[in-house]
Amino acid sequence: MPARLEIAMTRAVAPSRETIVGTLRMFSAEILIVPTGLVTAAVLTRKLGTADYGMFAVAAALISTIEFSITSGLARTTFKFVADSDDWQNIATSMMHLYLTVGLAAGALVWILAPWLAKSLHDHLLTPYLRLFAIDVPIFTLARAHRNVLLGLGRYRENSRAGITRWLTRMILIVVLVTAGFSVSGAIVACLGASAMEFLAVRYYVRLPVFARSPVHVRKFIIHALPLLLVGISLRLYDRLDLFLLQRLTSNSAVAGVYAAAQNITLVFGILAMAFSSVLVSNLTRTIRGQGIPTAKRLARNAMRLVLALLPLIALLAGSGRAIALLMFGRAFSSAGPIVGVLAFAGCANLFLTVATAILVAADKPNWTAVLAVPMPLILSVLLVFVIPRYGAIGAAVSAAAVSTVASVAALIAVRVAWSVSPPLTTLGRALLLAILGYVTSAVCPGTGVLLLIKMAVLSCAVIAGFYAMGEIEEHEVWFARNLVGVFRKQAVA
Repeated sequence: MPARLEIAMTRAVAPSRETIVGTLRMFSAEILIVPTGLVTAAVLTRKLGTADYGMFAVAAALISTIEFSITSGLARTTFKFVADSDDWQNIATSMMHLYLTVGLAAGALVWILAPWLAKSLHDHLLTPYLRLFAIDVPIFTLARAHRNVLLGLGRYRENSRAGITRWLTRMILIVVLVTAGFSVSGAIVACLGASAMEFLAVRYYVRLPVFARSPVHVRKFIIHALPLLLVGISLRLYDRLDLFLLQRLTSNSAVAGVYAAAQNITLVFGILAMAFSSVLVSNLTRTIRGQGIPTAKRLARNAMRLVLALLPLIALLAGSGRAIALLMFGRAFSSAGPIVGVLAFAGCANLFLTVATAILVAADKPNWTAVLAVPMPLILSVLLVFVIPRYGAIGAAVSAAAVSTVASVAALIAVRVAWSVSPPLTTLGRALLLAILGYVTSAVCPGTGVLLLIKMAVLSCAVIAGFYAMGEIEEHEVWFARNLVGVFRKQAVA
């Protein structure tokens, strides 16, 4: 390739490359929850059984909903202000104080309300577990404050290392403590240890003064963050609302445990959404500031196109849901198979929603995201009250998928109105065709154990080949992929 053309292409794809490199770095760290989750899920489900595992899953889901509501609600404000300012140290310090204040208040509130929360979930045994878990809230939020500052600065490698520390620590401690006989309490203490290690790791890279006052007032951050905080609370509550209501309306921890196991399989989409949207907001903000809105719009369109390209891979997962559930959790959780298939498509819709709201934040439309997200848990709760008593867990999954799909379509329409950007229809058509073929093939072709892994790898390669054969992957994108590999090799050596 001529040198001038290569330089031009490098400049043209630089924002996209930075987004993908950052996303892959974050995703490579957070995706550790999958292999480490396989180990911890195998230990927890076999050592605790369906009932105790259900109690741990419900308690963990409630605490993680609170933690991620706080951190994701404040995260996009952190990315935007840190990425858009030269005085990032003072801004970051003020934001960290805001995270810590909210985290301490939330942790104290969980401790006080633990008996009421356990009663509302129809399981009084949850009270001591929720109180123990409450200690994790301020530690987690403080660690995430530092990680979000790193993301705003574009320091993706350091951020990913903190994530790796978290998931490896969590796996090791859960295996050791639960195997030693500490049951649900041991698993919760392991989660506390993981948050503490994550905080220590991230403090090595960015040492914000915890007690020093910052000259930057937090009022302007609160004004910007308030609608996004509502979005974070709404989306995180929405993510786990089906599990909470399933526990409450059935009063059956075993059913909740099976449903939680299915959610764990599809957790990868939530991780990808978090990684992708976090990097996207930061990069879109810097792109607008450095290269202008037209370049940022191309980046936004490519982000939506990338999500469409994941649709066939999600269909492969849905088609092999039962086999994957058997492989991960054993026969006691085989009924999670159909739920996995439905939740996989719900995860795809949520991924679209997350990317669309990230674009709206970068476009200075935070209030729009609140209008889209706040009604979601309200609508889903009404559906679940009517559906769960009649259709049980599968009804809950279908309801969640339906609401996610409607919300994602509304979000894409909002992006179209705000920035005149929409996903390409040709990519959508090709992705749907490959998704249908992939789902049928994955469901029909048998495969368990190692054969299942081989089948999924072969079908995934077939999806990529299908995109290439239909002209979706162009020559400059092949060059881009090779260039991206080169970037990772150079950074790995460095």
